[in-house]
Amino acid sequence: MGDDASRARAHGVHARTAVKAEAFEEVLARMARRVAKVAKAIADALKAERIAAARGEVVAAPKSTAKRAPKTTKVPAGTAKAKAPSRTPASERKNASTRAAGRRTEAAKGRR
Repeated sequence: MGDDASRARAHGVHARTAVKAEAFEEVLARMARRVAKVAKAIADALKAERIAAARGEVVAAPKSTAKRAPKTTKVPAGTAKAKAPSRTPASERKNASTRAAGRRTEAAKGRR
């Protein structure tokens, strides 16, 4: 009986993951269509501008159909500290490895 219960639980987890994946795919498809639509509009505007330029016509720059990103507000000076990069054992190993690789390269050049 224990095996059957764990299988049912595993099926439930798998079903939930499948539903989430399906929802993600739908959102991704919707965004891809939107990006394609905006890209086509921009490409058409650019093509028209290039054709007009080749004919010698003066054309005003086309207005963008994409929405602009909202302006970010700056935090007043002194209210927030910039986080210093942390020195973790992993970062120390990486730095040591990089230094050693550079030294090996320079030593090999010296032997030539």
